[in-house]
Amino acid sequence: MKGEKNKITAPRGAKDERCSLSVASLAFFIISILGWAYETTFMLLLHGRFFDRGFLSLPLCPIYGAPVCLLYLVFGTPIRGRYGEAVSNAAQKRAWGKAWAFVVRYGGYFLLSGAFATLLELAVGLLFQSFGVSLWSYADQPMNFHGVVCLSVSLFWGLLLTLFMRFPMPWLIGLLTRIPRKIRWIANAVLWSLLLCDFIFNSLYLIKNGEQYDLKRFFYAK
Repeated sequence: MKGEKNKITAPRGAKDERCSLSVASLAFFIISILGWAYETTFMLLLHGRFFDRGFLSLPLCPIYGAPVCLLYLVFGTPIRGRYGEAVSNAAQKRAWGKAWAFVVRYGGYFLLSGAFATLLELAVGLLFQSFGVSLWSYADQPMNFHGVVCLSVSLFWGLLLTLFMRFPMPWLIGLLTRIPRKIRWIANAVLWSLLLCDFIFNSLYLIKNGEQYDLKRFFYAK
């Protein structure tokens, strides 16, 4: 039919990517571990020694897992979820061509995810700075704000999140969904208990000693 020529739909083979809270929570821990591994490996290659990355003593960098999973739960991916469906509906109503729909779908998601991660990074960075702790610093980067956020990292966040949400994230969610529900909730209970204890310990140490607990003392002598 003539009216069907410009109809824009989600890519073939795309499935509904909504997931339960228990699945998203496990994804949060996996991505936080991967973020910690990336940060640690990068610093090891750059400086030739181990650096305790992040605030927690556990091998977790929630600043990676949090924006990914919150973005996923709130907006979905560029294909499915609230954002993907909104783009598909708008494309159909306005009869956008495929090229324009592609730009809106991925370009818009790039800007959205970059802004989302930047706001979260800003809130966390300023919170820790208020306690005298600087977990990271972009002070040497152009267009930075209090050394907590900067334009180049915001653009990196946008690109990283867009690519991750489009490709690995749906696969990861599908894999975690296969785990029996009871096991997922047990795993979440254990992991969140460990994270809470870790956070409380490091927070009390910070309040008592006025500095962040340094795990690297166990890896090399000062």
